[in-house]
Amino acid sequence: MNASFHPLNLRPASAGPRELDDPILVCLDGYRPRRLPAEQWTERVREFHRGHLLRLDVGEIGVARDIRSAFAHLICFAVSEGIPLDIERVLDPDTVERHFERKVARGIPNAAANERALLRRLGRCLTEKAPWEPVPEAWGRTKLGPPYPEADVELIHRDVTRQATPRLCLAGETIEILGLGAGLDGRWSLKIRGTDVREQNGLVLIDVPPPRARIVVVRNRYADRLVELAKRAGPGRIAGTADKTQCWEISRDVVIDRCRLELVPGRLRTTWLVAHIRARTQLGVLLKAAGLGSPSGLDDLRPYMPPVDDDEGYRQLGST
Repeated sequence: MNASFHPLNLRPASAGPRELDDPILVCLDGYRPRRLPAEQWTERVREFHRGHLLRLDVGEIGVARDIRSAFAHLICFAVSEGIPLDIERVLDPDTVERHFERKVARGIPNAAANERALLRRLGRCLTEKAPWEPVPEAWGRTKLGPPYPEADVELIHRDVTRQATPRLCLAGETIEILGLGAGLDGRWSLKIRGTDVREQNGLVLIDVPPPRARIVVVRNRYADRLVELAKRAGPGRIAGTADKTQCWEISRDVVIDRCRLELVPGRLRTTWLVAHIRARTQLGVLLKAAGLGSPSGLDDLRPYMPPVDDDEGYRQLGST
């Protein structure tokens, strides 16, 4: 079975009372989802959420947290769509798919795909009548988003430090610099600490943490700004965010060009990749810096490469 659809289990009816340190109980105690308006998280919604998750038999605290968040967002989506608080309706495949499509439309396909897979597992566990068979096709590799045109890069640079709060200014600027300067997207951009940045032989380097730990050299045009932010942060996170803050949540709140342009970390990374390809950075060097095992995903960037006519192509191929 696909790992994305590894089944969740219900707590057996014969199980005794929950211990105070039970993972699900700990996760649900006083929980209120961030980034959701308080008026959506009513007592009725909270009890619906808590009651159904207490039916689960989950031992890993990380899984419990993921389930808690995904289910809460789905419930609030269902309520906003006028869907009754009935587990068969809320965890209906159609509701889950519409919720997923809305998240993809907001520019967060990877997070949406992970959440959809988890909700599918939850639906198969908590519902009895919802039509969950056959197992839907797994979400394939997410294509690279288009790079930002230079005019949009300038708008991002202009506006990231003009946000409503100093915290959002710092986070937005960090996401911009690490994305355009080092090709780091939401997997890394909020994790980088000031002590991960160092200067060596006139270059600025980042010791990128997992996943795919590596060293990346920062593009010259972003190096000085990153050094300044790193010195200010010291051992703390450069973006100034808490451990559990999600990059897509921050980038969604950053206003660029009066909301006419979205700040998407994945597109910043693509812009970095395209800049290096156009600069003819050696393929092996670029793959290593990007944390890529093979060049297969780079094929998505072909439409953004400058055209080369046959004569020039033949000249390049014959020049070695």
